[in-house]
Amino acid sequence: MQNNISFTSDVKREICSKEFDSISAISFLSGFVRINATYKIKNKNEILILTSYDSFIIKIILSLFEKYLSSKGSILYSEEKKLKKRNKYTLYFEDNVYEILKILKIDVFNSEIDSSLIDKQNKIYSYIAGVFLACGRVSSASSTNYHLEIELNNANLALNLQKLLNSIKNASYNFRLIKRRTKYVLYIKRSDLISSFLVMIGAVNSYISYENIRVEREFANNENRIYNLDTANYSKTINSCIAQIENIKKIERVIGIKNIDNEKIRILCEERLNNKEASLQELSNIMSKRLNTKVSRSNIYHLFNKIKQLSERL
Repeated sequence: MQNNISFTSDVKREICSKEFDSISAISFLSGFVRINATYKIKNKNEILILTSYDSFIIKIILSLFEKYLSSKGSILYSEEKKLKKRNKYTLYFEDNVYEILKILKIDVFNSEIDSSLIDKQNKIYSYIAGVFLACGRVSSASSTNYHLEIELNNANLALNLQKLLNSIKNASYNFRLIKRRTKYVLYIKRSDLISSFLVMIGAVNSYISYENIRVEREFANNENRIYNLDTANYSKTINSCIAQIENIKKIERVIGIKNIDNEKIRILCEERLNNKEASLQELSNIMSKRLNTKVSRSNIYHLFNKIKQLSERL
């Protein structure tokens, strides 16, 4: 049975494993860096330092920096010799730190969350996922005490984040804020809200695992569960769309979509780029209308497999 530490770790690893586009990646990294980063000046040069006790997380963060910020860092490893011996991984960025912070919309002297990072729903979800990755904890569903918290050092930032979380539509989180010694903690205790939060930050598999255990123990709100499952399915659909678009863009770069011999594949490539969030059924309707013949949902699925195979060959 999972303990709270391992479940939190599973959630964070799943967050790191999700697909990001260039827009949501910036919001995600901004949320993580805002909470996790330490800034230093050495020989008049700025240094950005990020830490984690999970090598997987720190490697993913480095890869996202390289992909979306064109910034290369170095990872150092150390072993903490305290009561609980843990490996600590530190990621250093010593070049273009000012540009990194500028792109991520982070002002080290200002606790406001830049509006451009949270002006759309997917950007809000990504920003919160980054924050949770940096300082969040969640109890396992096997625990009798349902609890999810975000622990912060800055009171103003905690208030701004509380306002953002409690303003999310269709959620009704009502995050509470308390001071715990020198920390400011945002928390929720309702199990259905914790489930909803896991879906929101992209931890869909963790949500399903959490729900399976929770449902065995208590009667849950059926309407809310259906809403969360629908959102989870939507998240999986979006991830599939991102992968399909990447395959199509690769084909366009190498040979050009117009040079694809198969008419259905060529048209499907065009329609997917024009309808980036359309479901397979919606694409089926679009293709049927354009080709003036029935193109089934399963046919669309098989065509995307062929597009994937073509991309991999290229």
